Amino acid sequence: MFNAKPSILLLQNDDVSAAILEEMAREHQYHTEAFNSTHTAWSQFLKKQFDICILDMAVGDEQLVLELTRSIRSKNHSIPIILLSAQSTDQEKIDGFDAGADDYQLKPINMQILFKKLKVFLQRSTVSTMIGKLSFGFKTEKISFDYANLSMTCCGKAQRLTLKEADLFHFLCTNVNRVITRKEILLNVWGKYDRFLGRSMDVFIKRLRIHLQDQSDFVIETVYRVGYKVTCKMATNEEQNLSTRAILNDGNIMNTKHSEPVRCDG
Repeated sequence: MFNAKPSILLLQNDDVSAAILEEMAREHQYHTEAFNSTHTAWSQFLKKQFDICILDMAVGDEQLVLELTRSIRSKNHSIPIILLSAQSTDQEKIDGFDAGADDYQLKPINMQILFKKLKVFLQRSTVSTMIGKLSFGFKTEKISFDYANLSMTCCGKAQRLTLKEADLFHFLCTNVNRVITRKEILLNVWGKYDRFLGRSMDVFIKRLRIHLQDQSDFVIETVYRVGYKVTCKMATNEEQNLSTRAILNDGNIMNTKHSEPVRCDG
């Protein structure tokens, strides 16, 4: 489910500082991708799977870095975000935390402390993600999915899923009504992107389609040379009210008042 090496998104426009941090990251078994602009960092965050974000406040305008922090946090509820800054004012720290940062590291960076923090944050993030998935439920008029019990009921027929089938269906459920690239699926469900795993993914998609046959609430369409699109029938009033009554928990849409599955009724 996770990459062999945790992946760091690094926002840093100082080549020397970036190189030092990347070298330390390799020694601690992290994979790092460095970007020198908030625009590029955000673009790559949307395309790839990262486990931790380290953002230097000195890259461009401070407000752009804070906006990037808010955007990342709105997209991923639990990913650790650490801000780096040479400033030490209380207001800057408050602004960073309000934007969604988890920690604030003053420069010059103490690498030993930084990587101790990364280890702690990553452990907490992993646990949080798993808790969110275990409480995840998804329901349409004809389909009911319970991740914790690896079970799906389709048209009244109860079916047991393998863990990988449940992981894949969970990811599809949280990305309905949009095109999902093959790379996105592989990075999020298998943890890496390569041709061999692509063939494996196609097999699991076929299995899910078999589980989902005889219904039209949840359809997995192939988008040629791109990936897949899940079409889920959802009532208009549900779409309008979804954002007000649901929260995004590591990509898991859950009701805010009760631990009930979000309905996607036709």
